[in-house]
Amino acid sequence: MAEKCRIFYHKRVVEINLEKKEILFADGKKIKYQKIFSTLPLNKMVQIAKIDLHQSPFPYVSAAVVNIGAKKGKKYPSDQWLYLPKTASGFHRIGFYNNVEKSFVPESSEDKTSIYLEMEKSYLGGKKPDPAEIKKFCRCLIKELKDWQFIAGKPEVVDFNWIDVAYT
Repeated sequence: MAEKCRIFYHKRVVEINLEKKEILFADGKKIKYQKIFSTLPLNKMVQIAKIDLHQSPFPYVSAAVVNIGAKKGKKYPSDQWLYLPKTASGFHRIGFYNNVEKSFVPESSEDKTSIYLEMEKSYLGGKKPDPAEIKKFCRCLIKELKDWQFIAGKPEVVDFNWIDVAYT
């Protein structure tokens, strides 16, 4: 596909004029287009193209990301990340920072791991899980990681982050 297209890397689109078939970049440069392939979330694309949908906000994908610092369990994997179609706690991807780059965990902590977990769920624009849901999610995923023996003992760090419009 790239061989048949003009691709602009390291550019941020700030406006798409559908009538003139023009794209305006943040640096002020304008270009004409014939077709656009976009990986933007739909709500961002609608905003940039100034499309009036004549309706209230529609659901879009947001992501919960939990970072955990813990002791490695007996069955700690060597993978950089894993996609899991169905988990008890609801996450779909788990990544192991120190399997990507050894320096992400100090040498003196070879038995430790730094993990991230992502859960995707559609929420209406501006909505997010309430504190009780967040607490339950974190508790369930920690239990699941212990059951799988990916981690052992109580995690040293559990940090929940919410990405409202996830580019996932």
